[in-house]
Amino acid sequence: MQTAGLITCETKTGMHLKKIRSRKPKAQMLIIHGLGEHSARHYDLAEILANEGIEVWLPDLRGHGHSPGKRGHIKSFSVYIDDLKSLVATAGLIRSRQTPFLIFGHSMGGLIAIHLCLQLGQSLQALVLSSPMLNLASDLPLVVRLTSGLLSAVFPSLTISNRINPKNLSHDHNILEDYIKDPLVHDQISFRWLSQCLKATTRAFSSASTIKIPVLCQLAGNDKIVDPCPSQRFFEKITSKDKTLIVYPGYYHEIFKETESRRMVAITDLIDWIGKRI
Repeated sequence: MQTAGLITCETKTGMHLKKIRSRKPKAQMLIIHGLGEHSARHYDLAEILANEGIEVWLPDLRGHGHSPGKRGHIKSFSVYIDDLKSLVATAGLIRSRQTPFLIFGHSMGGLIAIHLCLQLGQSLQALVLSSPMLNLASDLPLVVRLTSGLLSAVFPSLTISNRINPKNLSHDHNILEDYIKDPLVHDQISFRWLSQCLKATTRAFSSASTIKIPVLCQLAGNDKIVDPCPSQRFFEKITSKDKTLIVYPGYYHEIFKETESRRMVAITDLIDWIGKRI
């Protein structure tokens, strides 16, 4: 079910965007989706947040969903950041300190959210990370990782499979079936994308200590897509006095799309944490 406050439009960069309005908004949140998926997969969470007074902005990243760009390819990781900074500026999300602005990033969106946070700084009220991609899928051949820089220079736009096994996303079989049948989901990454994301991960770790705003990091304890250990190390480097780490034992990668009883635990934790800070 979609809320009556759903608005669809395009940004100046051509990025496909949806906004879910709240009747009595207390805060604004930007949700950044993960690799190979799109923003519509986060509608359920966005509607719950909207009912809690949080208006949600849901863009499809470049090369994803309904947005333009070759699937799984970017010339530079900064493309993601620049697109979202343009959205934030156009929407006026950081103009008024009276309305808190939060960023939520899932998986690859978590890595993007970290870099966006580093650039926007104290303009943000809080940063929420869901299974952030602070390493790459273990199924990618080691030789591909080690030679990503060379391959990026020689074959920048050539794509390969991201090797994500949908069965490792969630224990909910309906979620898995929807993911597999979703025509907007893709499994491609280019060598340039790979090289750029590896560099972005290194930069994120080196800059973690500069993050001063409140941070919530929610990790899947049995994540087979993204190893949660690097995320825990990243969390330890954050110097904010207000930071919370929650690890959910047994959960797969998509903690907010797990079986109903599991995802409601994660959603409740998220809502309670935000509610104490807005």
